[in-house]
Amino acid sequence: MSGSIINHVMQTLADNCVSASLAMITGIDIDNITRHFHEDYLEGTYDTHEMLTELGIKYRHCLSSERVLKPNHVYIVHTPSLNIRGGMHSIVIQMNVAGDSWWVFDPNSGKKGKRVYDNNFNLVSWCPDFEFTIDDILEFRQR
Repeated sequence: MSGSIINHVMQTLADNCVSASLAMITGIDIDNITRHFHEDYLEGTYDTHEMLTELGIKYRHCLSSERVLKPNHVYIVHTPSLNIRGGMHSIVIQMNVAGDSWWVFDPNSGKKGKRVYDNNFNLVSWCPDFEFTIDDILEFRQR
């Protein structure tokens, strides 16, 4: 595989980067994910792993100490926000088959006036939250 399987999805609210990241992984419309997930997520009554389990997509919940991204895998990663002081932000990273390059998908990309993480991998502090294999994502999308 020479290209990314992820299609960028721009967040539709100031604070629904997790919903946009889930939309990128699953291929489900961001409005559907936001409607089903966002408010309860913000209230702390529904978490990302619950949504992934409910959807039936295979994933691995990463340890907070992990700093190695595996080849041929896709990750939802939390990073410090570049736009909200003291805030956190969710992005998607896909590693290529060899593990020597990546694609970074920031839900803020394309939004006027927003600073974004990009393929230059300008991350200093980050934590992978969820890991997906390429095959598991493609299998889920075929349903």
